[in-house]
Amino acid sequence: MTFISNLQLLFIPLYAEVVMIFKHISEVVVGTHFSQCGRFRYRLTIDRKDIPKGRVVCAILQNPSVADSEFADKSVQFLEKLIFLKEYEEFRNVSRIIIVNQFALVQTKDFEGESDHIGVENDTFIEQALDEADIVLIAWGAANPYKKRQEAIHDKLLEHTGKKIFKTKAHPSRGTYKDFIERIPSSTDFSSVEVSADAGIVEKDSSRRSGFEE
Repeated sequence: MTFISNLQLLFIPLYAEVVMIFKHISEVVVGTHFSQCGRFRYRLTIDRKDIPKGRVVCAILQNPSVADSEFADKSVQFLEKLIFLKEYEEFRNVSRIIIVNQFALVQTKDFEGESDHIGVENDTFIEQALDEADIVLIAWGAANPYKKRQEAIHDKLLEHTGKKIFKTKAHPSRGTYKDFIERIPSSTDFSSVEVSADAGIVEKDSSRRSGFEE
């Protein structure tokens, strides 16, 4: 068997199944904040060693998989490469990625998105991440069905003006590095946005303007 340098197969007792574990890219420092029980991951922070005080991206995904300070997962490693290594002009001089989620429950398959999967501290950590961010990347994917959570996060974005906001064209676990992000225009008022499982974010009324930065 040929081993791939950034991928390992590990046995995870929590799920009693074999799952793919990816390595974090080199030259980063990774920190996490889990609930005391360990079932909820509220925050994953990835810092570049070579850019100590650059810009900050807050990436909002659906729910955590197995990534922690030692190992990544497919989505986390993809975002590390996309933001730090692929030379997107939109992410120039970014030194930190903060990953938060609609739901903080750590689960790798058969996720149902129940209200008790959000996590009691999750909204607080999302607010903190938005406070710190210069750029927000909505990365839960166009097929994400959890409209109430999407709307709740949109409401939080309305309270954090002056952010550059992008969305991914698919979930990062199914991403490609070319033309994968698109800007959500500043003319979009998130209170007038319809979130569709097929189309992602669709502006219903562009006559109202938000305070988001051009």
